[in-house]
Amino acid sequence: MQSISIVLIDGDDKFLEGLEWKLLEELGERAEIESITEQEYFDTYFEKPKSIDVLVAQENWYRECVQKQNVNLTFVLQENEVQEETDSRICLLHKYMNPGEMARCITEKISQRLNIRTNTDTNRVTKGIMVYSPIGGVGKTTTALGLSVALAKQGKKVLYFNAESIQSFQWYMRDKGYAYEELASCIVNEDEHALSYLKNAVGHEEFDYVKPMRQSILAYGITEENYLFFINQILDANIYDYIIFDVSSELTLFKTKLMARCYRVVNVLQQDALSVYKIEEFLKNIDYSDDEKMLWVCNNYRETCENRILYSEILQNCSIAEYVAKEEMNGRAITLENIRRSNLFQATAYLLG
Repeated sequence: MQSISIVLIDGDDKFLEGLEWKLLEELGERAEIESITEQEYFDTYFEKPKSIDVLVAQENWYRECVQKQNVNLTFVLQENEVQEETDSRICLLHKYMNPGEMARCITEKISQRLNIRTNTDTNRVTKGIMVYSPIGGVGKTTTALGLSVALAKQGKKVLYFNAESIQSFQWYMRDKGYAYEELASCIVNEDEHALSYLKNAVGHEEFDYVKPMRQSILAYGITEENYLFFINQILDANIYDYIIFDVSSELTLFKTKLMARCYRVVNVLQQDALSVYKIEEFLKNIDYSDDEKMLWVCNNYRETCENRILYSEILQNCSIAEYVAKEEMNGRAITLENIRRSNLFQATAYLLG
């Protein structure tokens, strides 16, 4: 069993006791935890170089002598509002968040960055969430990314997977890089070891995401069956709590199969007559009798405009999980930072549990 060396540093011994207990619940006997609360012991401990798997330090204790150590994964606890991370090697957490949520955030990063399976990983069953709309330009990708952020805020381990033919979602990300070419070959060949290729193609925000392909899916010769085989491998591996699938608007056999495979389908629409008409035509072609499986989000909502959803006989049985006001979406191309600073899609994320 692989041990994990963890050093916790904070002057509040009661806080560290609670955090240590929660980490032991998540990591079990593999966790070798050292708690430092006193200045004298702090000075003695860091007199000599240390090799540490995980360091968790309150910001005032994260001093030069600590920064010089050989640490695989660092968490800095901030007293005030957490600022955006500028160093990918350092994770910022708010000190006064719930201890259980903090422990989950730490163990999720341990699982992602150090490739160590936690107790949560062992018992996990991945839930696939497909975000779909037969209408273009209604904020489908915004919704998919928003749900990824919202679920990550709940302490869930989330993967965003864009399955569109031409992928441009990297505009939202800090890292605009592409997946390496071998990933496409792996998908085409339906390689049984696809997960080993996937690890190097994953980017990290507060959630993970499969980096975009540089060229179109068609250019690589990837068929829908190839894609479905790859997706099933990722789902069956149970690495994540949720995988958010962002798919294009045309209805194909691949998408109907993915709908059937996923735990929930989040459908995105708007309140105008054309949007409602297209949704009605879409629903005539699928079985939507399972009310628990289908969720609905109305984007760009305006209270001052007529809501045509209310006049649709077909949509009367489809309750809207969340109305996202046009003002909340800023009336322009929303950024991931806008989503982080808001409570957008929190209600929908809650219903996905």
